[in-house]
Amino acid sequence: MMSGIQYIGIRQGFWVNHENRRLESSEMTAASQRGTQFLNVCKNRRSTHPVHADQESRIGVTNRCTEARDRGVLRMAHQLRNLAMQNKLILNSVLCILLPISAVAQEEVESPSLKTLHQAIAKLVVRHYPKATSHVFEKAIGFEYSTRVFVTRIVSKIPGSESPLAAERGPMNDGVWCDVWYRTGDLDTEPAYARSEGVTKREFFKEHIYYPNDSRKRCHLLVTLRLPLETTNEQRLFVKELRVLLSQFGKYLPEKDDSISGDASG
Repeated sequence: MMSGIQYIGIRQGFWVNHENRRLESSEMTAASQRGTQFLNVCKNRRSTHPVHADQESRIGVTNRCTEARDRGVLRMAHQLRNLAMQNKLILNSVLCILLPISAVAQEEVESPSLKTLHQAIAKLVVRHYPKATSHVFEKAIGFEYSTRVFVTRIVSKIPGSESPLAAERGPMNDGVWCDVWYRTGDLDTEPAYARSEGVTKREFFKEHIYYPNDSRKRCHLLVTLRLPLETTNEQRLFVKELRVLLSQFGKYLPEKDDSISGDASG
């Protein structure tokens, strides 16, 4: 049997354990209540205190700035990609242009002087247009009188698309404009140009295209002549005489031996 002292000790131990548990339970309850009160205070302060509202506003602004920055980065990436594509297209275009230029530069050495041909053309032009001006530069001869710049659509043979606009010089009612370009190659054996000879009625003027050819000297001219939409008999006579002169342009060009001897004597 259990003695009285042992029983009292057991009871005291039970009581101590019971008291400890009761104290722990009460402390936990008090801590829970304090936590609940703290949360309530925080909620009240969050809804009433202006600092926390301002913090939320700053957080919203920060988020919007972050979104705007991300959109800006994406937009910059697209712009850089588009710029790279444009640079590639420009480089390809420059290469396409430089290749023919090198061939033309090679022709410059072999092309004859157009001085005599220019003098013959200028003499004819002044007879019909006394106040006209003319020039010769490298492989081109030009003359004009009473002209202006027109914004009009270029001549194009691309089907199903509208030709782009361009600024081109043309004649007024009593004017004339012409460009004569010397080119090497015999058109009887060389491929023909995409645009055939003839007259095209454009928006503000008539455009004549001719390709006089000299098979013996293996060269030709590319002639663009622009006249008013309504032409007079005098203007038609000028066109006729100009075509006759240009059809014989070869006799106004120096022979290769003459140009060489002239250069050597000079």
